[in-house]
Amino acid sequence: ISDAVKDPDKVAIDNSDFLHTGIPSPCDLDLPKEPHISGPQAEEIRDWVRGWNQDQSVQQKIDVRPCDKCQTDICVTSLSCPQCGAKYEPCIVTFYPVLKESRVECTNCKAAANRGDWNTW
Repeated sequence: ISDAVKDPDKVAIDNSDFLHTGIPSPCDLDLPKEPHISGPQAEEIRDWVRGWNQDQSVQQKIDVRPCDKCQTDICVTSLSCPQCGAKYEPCIVTFYPVLKESRVECTNCKAAANRGDWNTW
């Protein structure tokens, strides 16, 4: 993405890992005109990302779960299904979707949470 900000005409971004996740493609976003960071800090981050890319112990896949409505695999953090449009309430503790089978509610403010996250918090 940093390279795309610097020279948008020469960069092809592979977004295939993010299809059907609800995460927008960088190609569909308005990129900033200038990088937010540059110089040594940018190079440090670039090296860090490259290290992850070459680290065999890092799984390069997104965790998925089935949509409650259409059973399409969606990103575990998605608050909506890109296939059928089903919406999920965000957990007050993690902002992950609140799942039906683990839903609890705060007795004071009525905010929803996933039971395991609520109990850990």
